[in-house]
Amino acid sequence: PTFQNAYRRACCTNCGTSTTTLWRRNNEGEPVCNACGLYYKLHNVNRPLAMRKDGIQTRKRKQKQQNPIGVKKNYFKTTSE
Repeated sequence: PTFQNAYRRACCTNCGTSTTTLWRRNNEGEPVCNACGLYYKLHNVNRPLAMRKDGIQTRKRKQKQQNPIGVKKNYFKTTSE
């Protein structure tokens, strides 16, 4: 099996999920989902199964503002003395 095919069948060794935005590896080299990997990195303990969600959470981001053509924002204000 190829490397990508192996990850398609992978499941998290901590919570058992098979869907994640990014696969990580724990200290033993076993695949863990993004959430479990980040939780371990922050707390140095495995993520509790009670925190498991059925779906992937997404953020509601603000929409990017468009500038009129030819108008540049002045990020650096200059002062003259």
